[in-house]
Parts: sequence; C-alpha cells; structure tokens
Amino acid sequence: MKDFECRWPAVLLVGLAFSLLAVSCSGEGSAAPPRETAGAEEATVRLKVMTFNVLYGAGHDRRFDEHVGQRFKGRDRMPELLAFLREADPDVLAIEEAAGWDTGDPSVAEQVAAALGMNFVLAPDAWELHVVLFSKYPIVAADYVSRLQDFNGVALRTTLAITPELTVNVLAVHLNSMSRLTRSCQVEALLDMTEGLEGRTILLGDMNFRPDTDQAEALREGGLQLVVAQPQWPIDQIWIDLTSRARPGGWWETLDSLPGISDHLPIGVDLTIQALPSGVAGHEPVTEPGALDYECPLP
Repeated sequence: MKDFECRWPAVLLVGLAFSLLAVSCSGEGSAAPPRETAGAEEATVRLKVMTFNVLYGAGHDRRFDEHVGQRFKGRDRMPELLAFLREADPDVLAIEEAAGWDTGDPSVAEQVAAALGMNFVLAPDAWELHVVLFSKYPIVAADYVSRLQDFNGVALRTTLAITPELTVNVLAVHLNSMSRLTRSCQVEALLDMTEGLEGRTILLGDMNFRPDTDQAEALREGGLQLVVAQPQWPIDQIWIDLTSRARPGGWWETLDSLPGISDHLPIGVDLTIQALPSGVAGHEPVTEPGALDYECPLP
C-alpha cells in the first residue's frame, strides 16, 4: 500500500476485517432477486443500483429547514420520496444526507427499509448528513469512516451476500463539498477500502467532484470505471470494478426522476456482476457498521 497523506489502521491491510454486528431489517417482499446463472465458483447477477442525495432527510425533520432553500422549507418530501423509491424498486440503494433518519422507534431508516422490503445499514455523521445503504440482499459486513473520525464526509463499506457463499462489495459515500484537498484524501481512503476486497466492487454516491477531475482519474488508476454520472449535475456517480459490466437502457430510463424531492437528482443503472466466493459469506446480517479511524485534512 502507498504511503498516503491519510492514515489508515492496519486492519485494512488484510482486506475485509469488518467489525460489527446485528440483524437485518425484514419485511414483506424482502426476498433477494433471483440469480441469472450459477456455477460452482461464481454467479452472474443483474443488479438495479441507485443513489440519491435527498437533501437533509427529504424534509422529514423540521430541524433542518434552516439549511434548505425556500421551495423546500416546511415541506415533508418523504411521501414523494417513498412513492418514487417503490416505483423504482432498486436492488441496491444509497441515500445521502439522510438527516434525522437515525431517530424514532423504529428509526426513519428502519421504516423506509420495511416499506421497501430491504435490509439497511446507516453510517452516522456528526453533522447528521448520514449515509444509508439499502439492499434486497443480506448485508453481512459493514464499516465506515465519517466526520466522527475527522473524515469530513462519510464512506460506508458493505458486503452483500448474493448467496450464502457469494458476495458483492458496495461502498456508499458522501464526500466533502468544501475542500479539494480533503476530497483527494478521501479518494485515497476509498482506494484503501477497496484494496484486497474479495469479490466485485460497486462505488456509488455524492462524490462532489466531476468526472474530469484529478479525483476521478485517481479512481480510474485505482482500478474502477465510471458507469454513470448525473447529466445535469455530474457529482452524483456510480463506479464499478473493471471486471463488471453496465447494462444500458431499460429499467432506469422508464422512471420519472421527480426533481421536486431534492436539489439533487437520483441516478441508477443496471449492472451485470460476477459474484465471487468470499470469506465473509455465510456471516450473520448486520445493521450497525463498525467505526474505522481515518483522518483527512479539514477545509
């Protein structure tokens, strides 16, 4: 591993040394999508993958009204968001700026997961701009870094069990919006987080950089390929490892993007993934990610 400006714990040198725990959220309709083909060593699986920055929790909590524009103030956008997510019916969904989604009993994130028939993990953020990863497949490993660890952003790393033996890795992120130096450090962190992972890798979220920047080039040099960037504001992106394929057309193009939900627009894509055996397959599902220690310069 290169000597990065960022400092990463030794646990990452052995790849997937995930920490924690817990149980998956279950609900009616939560069965995982069927695999297309299966073999003794790997399985080809089609995944509908989506990411959406919902702008301070989609208005569920009035505490955040001071941070949003006039057209969003005093407006609970959650019913519109849930209607759109039900229509979209993704297999894997990353939500950024899930502000307030860790509150309630059950929490907002848990209610959303139940409504969608998905499992979830939430990575907390000191400014409450949480990141949540929802999945129709069991989430069997998860860890994260955030402002809680002086990361000044959020990066959540998960492993999804396509079958009890076969897995795909998904990283859901919301990188820093104020400092190029911080974002560059975070990109190195993401490359650290993918080093040594068993199985295929998907990276998605609000990158806060455009596809023609040095940060994007660093991801390419690190073995990732950009699949799609949101056309109007291309900081929302989906990346995959070089062995995976994107399948254009079909599912995503038939949906309405409902621009009134957020100042961002969602993006989605069909992916064809060769799921591979992994040492964490067969583990119990988790909902609470373990915290990693990583420091990046603050803006």
